[in-house]
Amino acid sequence: MPASSKHRVAASIVLSGRVWESRTINFMMANCGAGDIIHAGTYFGDFLPALSHAVDRDAIIWAFEPNTENFYCATKTIELNGLENIRLMNAALGAKAGTMLLMIRKPDGSATGGVSRLVRHQRDRAAYEEVKLLPGDAVVPRDRKISILQLDVEGFELDALSGLVGTIRRCMPIMILESVPTEVWFQENILALNYEFRGRVHANSIFAPAGTQLVGTFRKVREGFPAAERLARRTQAR
Repeated sequence: MPASSKHRVAASIVLSGRVWESRTINFMMANCGAGDIIHAGTYFGDFLPALSHAVDRDAIIWAFEPNTENFYCATKTIELNGLENIRLMNAALGAKAGTMLLMIRKPDGSATGGVSRLVRHQRDRAAYEEVKLLPGDAVVPRDRKISILQLDVEGFELDALSGLVGTIRRCMPIMILESVPTEVWFQENILALNYEFRGRVHANSIFAPAGTQLVGTFRKVREGFPAAERLARRTQAR
């Protein structure tokens, strides 16, 4: 675990012996099926041991963590647990290959930890590092079947999804998104593929192709995501 961010909520919960977002982990384990998982926003790798053991023996966890310190700790998590089916990359998922600034410390000097955020413009007194961007479609081979796409990327979901459109169309994975992009883009590129909002697990929104049977514990609500409902109705009306 990164010593600099042990004060962060997720880190402090794990240090106390509890599990951060246990229902999210359980939901992913229950619904991963025979496919691979894309897990972006890996932090220090606390999801990795459970996911590694939940997937089929030939499946792969494609993990992305741009923060250098967090990435180093995630590699240690993999080593300590003897995980052999993780493909961990020190990069963020983006719309295209390139670089971007990642805010790793706030203006007061405290580490951002698991909420390190990609920014387009620097802010005074905050600390940044330049990180690599990779489009998921260029990383995940076309012969891999993705069953779950989970993004915890601090508001960078639009760019991450834009670089994964080909994989999404090909595999139609269950999607677990911490935040959902703007209405028009999401309608034209995701809901238009017959995706539906199915509910929430912790603060994450779950989207799945119509008719997909989901198992496990999650909040099966529709009224909790009115924007998605409006988009779904518009798509169905076309």
